[in-house]
Amino acid sequence: MQGSREDDEWCNVSDEATPKEDSKPAVDPQDVHGASNDKEVEKDTSMPTLFSTALPPCGLLPQLAYDNIVHRLRALWLSRSQDPSANNLPTLSLCRVVLADLKTEEDQPVSQALNPWRRSSVFAYEVRWARYFVREAETMDKRPRMTEKQADKQDFMDRMYPIPKELKIVVANRKNQKQVLDLWKEWHHGKRGTVETEDPGLGVGGAREEEVEVDGVKKMDSGGEEGEAGSDGNEDVERTFEEIMEGAQK
Repeated sequence: MQGSREDDEWCNVSDEATPKEDSKPAVDPQDVHGASNDKEVEKDTSMPTLFSTALPPCGLLPQLAYDNIVHRLRALWLSRSQDPSANNLPTLSLCRVVLADLKTEEDQPVSQALNPWRRSSVFAYEVRWARYFVREAETMDKRPRMTEKQADKQDFMDRMYPIPKELKIVVANRKNQKQVLDLWKEWHHGKRGTVETEDPGLGVGGAREEEVEVDGVKKMDSGGEEGEAGSDGNEDVERTFEEIMEGAQK
């Protein structure tokens, strides 16, 4: 598995992880079926909002991984858009293609280098982001067929847990928690093309800001702003929603 790959000792984290203005994404749109920057500008108005390049409000490594994945998706979308018969590009299918490619790369022998090369920690977040894109695309695909109750339940989960569960990130510093979660919610509205409608006083799990508790946190950086949750981070979502809905009907 790729998780066991060892980073080269000569690597400089700041040099490798810091995006530069003139740096190229993992897949260059110009290298995919001749798609050019002019074509990208021309097609950008019809590009799915899910593939927007706005960086998420998180740490540097997850941001770098997101940038790699979203440019990979945009390049794939642009290449498919060159087909005159493609009237409606399947966003979900494109997300699944990228995830499948990453899983194949993840299963390669440890001795085989990543291509293009990137740090193993960045690659791990790429796989997580790919899973996020698949889940978001699946939800968008199901939205038109959801019942009112199903849509309400999905909206509840989106509001209460704005940080993608695939990333396994929680906010360790309670003082900054509401601000960070609000930034994530704003970022999601841009990705989904939605507007803010929730009670601003609600925090994680539907609790008021002063009632929020974060357990099982493993600090990942020196600032203590972010941490990684355990595998069961959101296991109480279903039960919490049902309890809240039941209480509202009484």
